[in-house]
Amino acid sequence: MGRLEKARTDIILSKHLPKPPATVLDVGGGMGAYSFDLARKGYNVYLIDPVAANIAEAKKIGRNCNDCALKGYIVGDARKIEMADQSADFVLFFGPLYHLDNSDRQIALAEAYRVLKPGGKLFAAAISKFAPIPGSFIKGRMEDPEVEQAIFDSLKKGQFFYRGGTFISHYPEELKNEIEKAGFKNVSAHAIEGFGYFLDSSNWDNETVRQKLLTVIEQTETEPSLLGISSHLMAIGQKPM
Repeated sequence: MGRLEKARTDIILSKHLPKPPATVLDVGGGMGAYSFDLARKGYNVYLIDPVAANIAEAKKIGRNCNDCALKGYIVGDARKIEMADQSADFVLFFGPLYHLDNSDRQIALAEAYRVLKPGGKLFAAAISKFAPIPGSFIKGRMEDPEVEQAIFDSLKKGQFFYRGGTFISHYPEELKNEIEKAGFKNVSAHAIEGFGYFLDSSNWDNETVRQKLLTVIEQTETEPSLLGISSHLMAIGQKPM
């Protein structure tokens, strides 16, 4: 599922990003899973993550990559982005909305709005409220009380505890409303994995099946009746000109 998530995120970005060179802030970007790919394509990328060890590891990767070194490696918080006003063409939030509570998410989204240039775009990933359900059945874990509680909490409270961490979950419309509340316009919600979450992973190794799968998910990625089935959602919002 990680490979499907990465491939689909790359497809969504490729359709909506401006042409390089443009400046991107990868906020909560970990060790740079997306940063280095974008730098290799010619974008000016600043990786920002609250975990110092992630930034240290990213620096090692950058030193060994002649064509993908980043413009900046910053230990920082989505709630206080250490960049100037209107300094970025687009911002990636592939993590902050997973863990911040409601008030902190609004602070973080306001920061993304601040650092974006007029017309710049925010790409924000979120966890679907239904995300704990399919994996629980597929992996045969429905009799696990922790899993049962995670499903209940996600649906009723919009957050759940799993593997030592607390995760925030959204209905698709909730995610759109949250981005719009921060001032972004033309907000759209996209399924990342879509129905692919339910398929056996062996299908991924069959190139023909894989390409057909990606094509069908792409064709249905904004269909309202299917959005919730995706484990992860992507909201795209634009700062007004």
